[in-house]
Amino acid sequence: MACNTATAALDIVVEGKYDFPVLGIIKPGAKEALKATKNKKSVSL
Repeated sequence: MACNTATAALDIVVEGKYDFPVLGIIKPGAKEALKATKNKKSVSL
């Protein structure tokens, strides 16, 4: 299992369960990728 796979799975499990922010790398990278496209679509492998 790739490290980003584990990060994505963990993000879903812990989202909103703690009083402190849990930072991941998937969402920020996806947001930036979408900003950089003309058609607002992106693919990650």
